[in-house]
Amino acid sequence: MDFLTPTLIDHIPLFTHLHTHSYYSLLEGLLSPQELARAAAASGMPALALTDHDNLTGAVEFYDACQEVGVQPILGLELDLALPPDLAVMPEGSGKLVLLAMDLDGWSNLCRLSSAIHTDQSMGETRLVPMELVETHSVGLLCLTGGRRALVTRLIESGNERAAVSLLQYLHEIFPRRLYVELQKHS
Repeated sequence: MDFLTPTLIDHIPLFTHLHTHSYYSLLEGLLSPQELARAAAASGMPALALTDHDNLTGAVEFYDACQEVGVQPILGLELDLALPPDLAVMPEGSGKLVLLAMDLDGWSNLCRLSSAIHTDQSMGETRLVPMELVETHSVGLLCLTGGRRALVTRLIESGNERAAVSLLQYLHEIFPRRLYVELQKHS
């Protein structure tokens, strides 16, 4: 008996977006949190993550919208990570990092990081988050490397594979069993 007939395959959720921007990510997202939740439900996705860039502005709106349509909300944040000084091998050493809350401690740490991004004058206009701040607020968070705009990706593309491996090892120490290399398909 073939369990994966075309009819059954259409109803098996095989994919969940874990790096999604709403219109609260200026010039990076188009849909509202409600539209994202409805699209996930219509696609049969059991869950959806909202990871707006540098802010949690739409998080509560997104959470409520997901609850209304029966989709598990995953709250997250995309930030611009500064290259640690011991790995300073590139000019403009920064790239994306995505953090997802696993529990209330994680949500609390996302709030702390988002607040620091907007209030800490030492980050300057670029809002580059130092690795030490991420390390301080890593409890309850799952880390995605950030996809094509990630710091790891930028290091590899610039020919600094050793620095990329060192950064991954450092992130692994901060996020033991909670670090995932993000893969994205762009066509």
